Amino acid sequence: MVKRLLLLLVICFLAGCSPEKIVVKTDNIQLPRDYKIHNEIIPVNPGVFPENQPWQTINANLRRKVFFNDRQTMVLYEAAKTDTGKDVNTQYHYHELSGYVLSGNLLIRIDKKVQSMGPGGVYIVPSNVHYAVLPLTGKVSYLEIFTPTRDDLRSPPILLRFDENDVKSVIYKWYAYLDKLADVNNYLPLLANRGLVMHIPGAVIRTQEDFKTWYAGMLKKTKTNTSIVKNVVVTIDENGNFIAEFNVSWEALTSLDEKRNYNSRQKWTLVDQGGVTPVILGTDYKEISNIMP
Repeated sequence: MVKRLLLLLVICFLAGCSPEKIVVKTDNIQLPRDYKIHNEIIPVNPGVFPENQPWQTINANLRRKVFFNDRQTMVLYEAAKTDTGKDVNTQYHYHELSGYVLSGNLLIRIDKKVQSMGPGGVYIVPSNVHYAVLPLTGKVSYLEIFTPTRDDLRSPPILLRFDENDVKSVIYKWYAYLDKLADVNNYLPLLANRGLVMHIPGAVIRTQEDFKTWYAGMLKKTKTNTSIVKNVVVTIDENGNFIAEFNVSWEALTSLDEKRNYNSRQKWTLVDQGGVTPVILGTDYKEISNIMP
């Protein structure tokens, strides 16, 4: 068994199917259908698997069971409805996909077509066609079969200690501190202690010491802050990092009694570095408007 596992890992490495390889993509590129041979075939033994096979936890709202044949991968999902809106990002990959709804209701988007379906509904997604699946009911079970095999699923998923609500808590806490012009030490437990890269107006912060310097300067220039955070959407990337995207409306009164305000679209990366909360690894923003009195 050990020899076979080592052989599988060697074959997977040579074929380029390591966990670091990005298979599922979420950009807006439209690629042609792909029928190339991407990986070596890894033979599996015939088997019968009882219904009590353990689940793999993807996040707080999604778990799966994964089974492999020589040239197919079958994935059984159980998903819970979230507060994510219907305008979700599509994904695509070179695999062909056939899906079947077992229970509950799903919203299926394939290219530009959107349709809801219940038990017995089937969706067919050819290679490199954009699609999205969104639970519409409290609990949904569905089956997906991929050809060729999804070798990126051979490794168990990252088991996350935190969920979407923990990430949102960090975001709201951060802006609550800003509105209070709180002591700098309140922020430090929310910042990564390694790998930090924060793009903020007028500065790039790479360490907690950088943040202390920037914050001290900001306090000298600011009398009041008011922030409104809206439309927070949290996803998980292929490395298990949390990606949070949201809008912020900000108003401030400077030490010279000048008003400042702007709206921005924020994108944060948060990670688990072993503490009691996710921490901010990176931030970026796109200014929507800049209204100066």
